Amino acid sequence: MKYRSTSAILLFAVAFAGAGSVARDPFLRSVGHLMTADDGLEPADAAIATAEAGSAGELELADLVDRHLVGRVAVLIPDPSPGSLELRRRGIVTEDPRGTLTALGVRPDTIALIPANEGGTSDGAEALVAWCQAERIRRLIVVTNADHVRRLRRVLSRSFEPGGTRVRVHSVQYGAFRASDWWQNRRTLRSGIIELQKLLLDYVRHPL
Repeated sequence: MKYRSTSAILLFAVAFAGAGSVARDPFLRSVGHLMTADDGLEPADAAIATAEAGSAGELELADLVDRHLVGRVAVLIPDPSPGSLELRRRGIVTEDPRGTLTALGVRPDTIALIPANEGGTSDGAEALVAWCQAERIRRLIVVTNADHVRRLRRVLSRSFEPGGTRVRVHSVQYGAFRASDWWQNRRTLRSGIIELQKLLLDYVRHPL
Protein backbone atom coordinates (compact mmCIF):
# COMPACT_ATOMS: atom_id res chain seq x y z
CA MET A 1 0.00 0.00 0.00
CA LYS A 2 1.07 3.60 -0.68
CA TYR A 3 1.12 4.67 2.97
CA ARG A 4 3.42 1.76 3.87
CA SER A 5 6.01 2.75 1.27
CA THR A 6 5.82 6.37 2.39
CA SER A 7 6.23 5.33 6.02
CA ALA A 8 9.27 3.26 5.08
CA ILE A 9 10.85 6.23 3.30
CA LEU A 10 10.29 8.45 6.32
CA LEU A 11 11.72 5.84 8.67
CA PHE A 12 14.88 5.50 6.58
CA ALA A 13 15.17 9.29 6.45
CA VAL A 14 15.13 9.58 10.23
CA ALA A 15 17.83 6.91 10.44
CA PHE A 16 20.07 8.36 7.71
CA ALA A 17 19.76 12.08 8.45
CA GLY A 18 22.60 12.02 10.95
CA ALA A 19 24.81 9.64 8.98
CA GLY A 20 28.02 10.75 7.29
CA SER A 21 27.78 8.99 3.95
CA VAL A 22 27.83 11.12 0.80
CA ALA A 23 25.47 8.61 -0.82
CA ARG A 24 22.71 9.68 1.54
CA ASP A 25 22.45 13.22 0.11
CA PRO A 26 20.25 12.47 -2.93
CA PHE A 27 17.93 10.42 -0.72
CA LEU A 28 17.64 13.12 1.94
CA ARG A 29 17.11 15.75 -0.74
CA SER A 30 14.17 13.71 -2.05
CA VAL A 31 12.80 13.41 1.47
CA GLY A 32 13.12 17.18 1.85
CA HIS A 33 10.99 17.66 -1.24
CA LEU A 34 8.48 15.15 0.14
CA MET A 35 8.16 17.16 3.35
CA THR A 36 7.94 20.53 1.61
CA ALA A 37 5.32 19.64 -1.01
CA ASP A 38 3.55 22.92 -1.77
CA ASP A 39 -0.01 23.33 -3.06
CA GLY A 40 0.85 26.48 -4.98
CA LEU A 41 -1.12 29.71 -4.94
CA GLU A 42 -4.38 30.99 -6.31
CA PRO A 43 -6.66 33.89 -5.28
CA ALA A 44 -8.42 33.17 -1.99
CA ASP A 45 -10.78 34.79 0.49
CA ALA A 46 -8.12 34.84 3.21
CA ALA A 47 -4.66 33.65 4.20
CA ILE A 48 -3.65 32.43 7.64
CA ALA A 49 -0.19 31.91 9.12
CA THR A 50 0.39 29.11 11.61
CA ALA A 51 1.86 29.88 15.01
CA GLU A 52 5.23 28.26 14.21
CA ALA A 53 5.69 30.33 11.03
CA GLY A 54 6.50 33.39 13.14
CA SER A 55 7.87 36.49 11.42
CA ALA A 56 8.38 34.55 8.17
CA GLY A 57 4.66 33.83 8.14
CA GLU A 58 3.79 37.48 8.69
CA LEU A 59 6.06 38.48 5.80
CA GLU A 60 4.36 35.90 3.59
CA LEU A 61 0.91 37.20 4.48
CA ALA A 62 1.91 40.76 3.64
CA ASP A 63 3.34 39.62 0.30
CA LEU A 64 0.12 37.76 -0.55
CA VAL A 65 -1.86 40.93 0.13
CA ASP A 66 0.59 42.96 -1.94
CA ARG A 67 0.13 40.53 -4.82
CA HIS A 68 -3.66 40.90 -4.52
CA LEU A 69 -4.13 37.18 -3.91
CA VAL A 70 -6.02 37.75 -0.64
CA GLY A 71 -7.87 40.64 0.98
CA ARG A 72 -7.89 39.30 4.54
CA VAL A 73 -5.19 37.75 6.70
CA ALA A 74 -5.02 36.09 10.08
CA VAL A 75 -2.45 34.62 12.45
CA LEU A 76 -2.96 31.65 14.76
CA ILE A 77 -2.01 32.72 18.29
CA PRO A 78 -1.16 30.13 20.95
CA ASP A 79 -1.89 30.71 24.61
CA PRO A 80 0.75 33.02 26.13
CA SER A 81 3.44 31.53 28.33
CA PRO A 82 3.73 32.63 31.99
CA GLY A 83 6.73 34.75 31.03
CA SER A 84 4.80 36.49 28.25
CA LEU A 85 1.92 37.20 30.61
CA GLU A 86 4.28 38.78 33.13
CA LEU A 87 5.89 40.93 30.43
CA ARG A 88 2.45 42.14 29.38
CA ARG A 89 1.58 42.91 32.99
CA ARG A 90 4.66 45.13 33.08
CA GLY A 91 3.61 46.86 29.89
CA ILE A 92 6.08 45.12 27.56
CA VAL A 93 4.82 43.54 24.33
CA THR A 94 7.43 41.36 22.62
CA GLU A 95 5.24 39.78 19.93
CA ASP A 96 2.73 41.84 18.00
CA PRO A 97 1.64 40.21 14.70
CA ARG A 98 -0.99 42.88 14.12
CA GLY A 99 1.57 45.65 14.50
CA THR A 100 4.05 43.87 12.24
CA LEU A 101 1.47 43.31 9.51
CA THR A 102 0.28 46.91 9.73
CA ALA A 103 3.88 48.11 9.41
CA LEU A 104 4.19 45.92 6.30
CA GLY A 105 1.27 47.72 4.70
CA VAL A 106 -1.68 45.47 5.58
CA ARG A 107 -4.82 47.39 6.56
CA PRO A 108 -5.62 46.88 10.28
CA ASP A 109 -9.28 46.15 9.57
CA THR A 110 -8.32 43.14 7.42
CA ILE A 111 -6.21 41.46 10.15
CA ALA A 112 -7.50 38.84 12.59
CA LEU A 113 -5.75 37.09 15.47
CA ILE A 114 -7.16 33.60 16.09
CA PRO A 115 -6.66 31.91 19.50
CA ALA A 116 -5.28 28.40 18.99
CA ASN A 117 -4.97 26.99 22.53
CA GLU A 118 -1.47 25.47 22.84
CA GLY A 119 -0.75 26.23 19.18
CA GLY A 120 -0.10 22.65 18.06
CA THR A 121 -1.13 21.30 14.66
CA SER A 122 -4.40 19.77 15.89
CA ASP A 123 -5.33 22.84 17.93
CA GLY A 124 -4.54 25.06 14.97
CA ALA A 125 -6.66 22.94 12.62
CA GLU A 126 -9.65 23.12 14.97
CA ALA A 127 -9.28 26.89 15.26
CA LEU A 128 -9.03 27.22 11.47
CA VAL A 129 -12.20 25.21 10.86
CA ALA A 130 -14.16 27.22 13.43
CA TRP A 131 -12.95 30.56 12.03
CA CYS A 132 -13.67 29.62 8.43
CA GLN A 133 -17.17 28.52 9.34
CA ALA A 134 -17.85 31.69 11.32
CA GLU A 135 -16.44 33.95 8.58
CA ARG A 136 -17.83 31.88 5.68
CA ILE A 137 -14.42 31.44 4.08
CA ARG A 138 -14.65 29.36 0.92
CA ARG A 139 -11.05 29.53 -0.28
CA LEU A 140 -8.14 29.65 2.15
CA ILE A 141 -4.34 29.79 1.95
CA VAL A 142 -2.53 28.43 5.01
CA VAL A 143 1.06 29.60 5.39
CA THR A 144 3.54 27.54 7.41
CA ASN A 145 7.19 26.49 7.62
CA ALA A 146 8.42 24.44 4.66
CA ASP A 147 9.11 21.27 6.66
CA HIS A 148 5.59 21.36 8.13
CA VAL A 149 3.64 21.55 4.85
CA ARG A 150 3.07 17.83 4.25
CA ARG A 151 1.87 16.97 7.75
CA LEU A 152 -0.26 20.09 8.07
CA ARG A 153 -1.92 19.34 4.75
CA ARG A 154 -2.81 15.83 5.95
CA VAL A 155 -4.28 17.16 9.21
CA LEU A 156 -6.31 19.86 7.44
CA SER A 157 -7.65 17.38 4.88
CA ARG A 158 -9.11 15.39 7.77
CA SER A 159 -10.40 18.46 9.60
CA PHE A 160 -12.31 20.23 6.82
CA GLU A 161 -15.44 18.62 5.43
CA PRO A 162 -15.40 17.60 1.76
CA GLY A 163 -17.03 20.24 -0.41
CA GLY A 164 -16.47 22.94 2.18
CA THR A 165 -13.58 25.38 2.42
CA ARG A 166 -10.94 24.84 -0.27
CA VAL A 167 -7.57 24.87 1.51
CA ARG A 168 -4.14 25.30 -0.06
CA VAL A 169 -1.01 24.98 2.11
CA HIS A 170 1.90 27.22 1.17
CA SER A 171 5.43 27.35 2.59
CA VAL A 172 7.09 30.56 3.74
CA GLN A 173 9.72 32.14 1.52
CA TYR A 174 11.94 33.40 4.32
CA GLY A 175 12.22 30.22 6.36
CA ALA A 176 15.48 28.46 7.20
CA PHE A 177 14.44 24.98 6.00
CA ARG A 178 15.38 24.11 2.40
CA ALA A 179 14.76 20.73 0.80
CA SER A 180 18.12 20.87 -0.98
CA ASP A 181 20.36 20.91 2.12
CA TRP A 182 18.26 20.73 5.30
CA TRP A 183 20.48 18.03 6.87
CA GLN A 184 23.64 20.16 6.61
CA ASN A 185 22.64 22.70 9.27
CA ARG A 186 22.18 21.74 12.91
CA ARG A 187 19.05 23.78 13.42
CA THR A 188 17.24 22.55 10.30
CA LEU A 189 18.55 19.00 10.82
CA ARG A 190 16.99 18.96 14.27
CA SER A 191 13.68 20.46 13.14
CA GLY A 192 13.63 18.17 10.10
CA ILE A 193 14.13 15.00 12.13
CA ILE A 194 11.45 16.04 14.62
CA GLU A 195 9.02 16.79 11.79
CA LEU A 196 9.84 13.49 10.06
CA GLN A 197 9.07 11.61 13.25
CA LYS A 198 5.74 13.41 13.61
CA LEU A 199 4.92 12.83 9.96
CA LEU A 200 5.73 9.13 10.27
CA LEU A 201 3.47 8.88 13.31
CA ASP A 202 0.70 10.63 11.39
CA TYR A 203 0.98 8.04 8.59
CA VAL A 204 0.87 5.22 11.14
CA ARG A 205 -2.16 6.65 12.95
CA HIS A 206 -3.98 7.76 9.79
CA PRO A 207 -2.90 5.49 6.91
CA LEU A 208 -5.37 6.86 4.36
